[in-house]
Amino acid sequence: MIIIHGPDQVSAQNKLDQLLDQAKNNNLEIQRIEAKNLSRASLSQTLTPSSLFSSSRLVVVDNLLSLPQSANKKKLIEILKKTSNKNIILYESKNIHPATIKSLPTTQVFSFKENPLIYKFLETFDLKILDEIVATRQPLEMLFFMLARHVRQLIQVKTPGSLRLAPWQLSKISKQSSLFTTDQLINLHKKLYKIDKRQKTSQTKDLKIEIELCILELTAHETHT
Repeated sequence: MIIIHGPDQVSAQNKLDQLLDQAKNNNLEIQRIEAKNLSRASLSQTLTPSSLFSSSRLVVVDNLLSLPQSANKKKLIEILKKTSNKNIILYESKNIHPATIKSLPTTQVFSFKENPLIYKFLETFDLKILDEIVATRQPLEMLFFMLARHVRQLIQVKTPGSLRLAPWQLSKISKQSSLFTTDQLINLHKKLYKIDKRQKTSQTKDLKIEIELCILELTAHETHT
């Protein structure tokens, strides 16, 4: 059993793609299931060999360990602990507690945490930090995803009660949001949306330059209120 977990979804997905390619090269059938609506009977059936050829199947289960605590989740995990099927990948979009990982019969664990420099960049929009991120060879797709989410939060926080975060988080985001007008932030969000569309059609040549231009235009007009 392999566990891939962590919020750096770009790196995590790259690792999953690598493992899936290896499975295909080994002529393994790939079955991917989402844990959210998974029943115990369905999981047991998926993992139980039904023929001489069933062992040539790789099962990928998405976000089982991240589910809220429930009787069903507990039973699903028990099934994983008892199964003799070794061709299983648990793919989690959040960090999983080490104790949970230790309780499972894992053979490999791949953890993909967010680069702390990304948070510094989002809090300051300091392009020197962007250079540092690039120097660490962190995939900029992850930064771009978090930047778009952060800009949405900067817009939302201008409407009291619309953003549900811890008080200290709200305070930091509110302070940063006050440096810009709503129109400035909305325009930035529109630009990021257009960049995202170009990325998906391979029309973005240099994501770093695209991000730099967006930030330069935004910070050139800070309100400093």
